[in-house]
Amino acid sequence: MQSNIQACNMSRLFPVKQAIETNMLEEVLRPVHAASERVIPLTFRPFEIKTIRLSMK
Repeated sequence: MQSNIQACNMSRLFPVKQAIETNMLEEVLRPVHAASERVIPLTFRPFEIKTIRLSMK
């Protein structure tokens, strides 16, 4: 069975202290571990939408 999971990087122009994945009501689901202050790796399944709460430095 082939996996349909796709990876991408979210990049920002400003440094971020913390990134947290939330649900549509912005309730915390899990922390997102950044590759650097400006790049966050994410993975998506088909039709998936993610909300990421960012805290600036």
